[in-house]
Amino acid sequence: TLFRVPLLMEENGVFHFLSSRLHLIPKSNYDQSLMIKWRDLAER
Repeated sequence: TLFRVPLLMEENGVFHFLSSRLHLIPKSNYDQSLMIKWRDLAER
């Protein structure tokens, strides 16, 4: 489903790749619980 796209992007390192290529500084306190909640939503 469409809700799995961000999960697949995270699993494949797309976010890290894009942030390094675009010279973006990620938030230092990345909250893993957000992805857990998103995964719960995607699995419904």
